[in-house]
Amino acid sequence: MPYDDDEELPPPRPVRPVRLTKHHNSDAPLAANDQKVLLELHGVSAASRAPLDLVAVIDVSASMADKDRLNNTKEALSFITRKLTDLDRLCIVQFNHAATRLRYPLRRVTEAARADFEDVISGLQAGGGTNIEAGLDIGVNVIVGRKFTTGRAAGIIDEN
Repeated sequence: MPYDDDEELPPPRPVRPVRLTKHHNSDAPLAANDQKVLLELHGVSAASRAPLDLVAVIDVSASMADKDRLNNTKEALSFITRKLTDLDRLCIVQFNHAATRLRYPLRRVTEAARADFEDVISGLQAGGGTNIEAGLDIGVNVIVGRKFTTGRAAGIIDEN
């Protein structure tokens, strides 16, 4: 089933190119010798990188209750959510014996949305069997079904 209910995108921001600067001795002899070269890579800030559509596919099967696995996954997902900007979009899919897209479509990570995502993340509970295929199937369908894709990077992550 395709998911084509992704949230509309904000207007694009201009993207600056990456610049490489090299510092070397231009008077080097032709014979074999050792030289020191310094390369400086001037990249773009997170604010000017390509916006990201990210689907997090999270295992909530009973095995995730062992050794704080689910708590570690929640902490990692919260960290990722804090690092995303309002140009990025996130969708959370959970799976155990079955898979579901949680609460929101592919949604922009605004301050208000970030709080909503934190509620979803804190509510994840372990139980049931493991059907990663169902989780990945929904994750792929979220990415494939997007209406707004121009100039966007897309990715699917899981906790493994």
